[in-house]
Amino acid sequence: MREAEKGLNDGDLGGGIIKKRVTRTGEGKRGGYRTIIVFRACDRAVFVYGFPKSAKANLNAAELDAYQKLAQIYLSFSAASITKALSEGELEEVDYDGEEISE
Repeated sequence: MREAEKGLNDGDLGGGIIKKRVTRTGEGKRGGYRTIIVFRACDRAVFVYGFPKSAKANLNAAELDAYQKLAQIYLSFSAASITKALSEGELEEVDYDGEEISE
């Protein structure tokens, strides 16, 4: 997410969705994974989907539309709603090797 915050993503898909490549051990980013992330700079990042680049080239129009609709839902959540979803197990915070990621 540090790269995305610097504007280094692999595609702005519109509607609050970005694509970010992630390395695969021993293969780098080119042979790695693609992730779909709901993203608003300095505010929110929600990982929603990941897939091996070799398994799928890109999202189709229906998938993109569905993810953009999902993004609008996640981006409309208040901080209290996010906290509640985390406490109820509906969302899970991703830990970065035990390091706290902050603004």
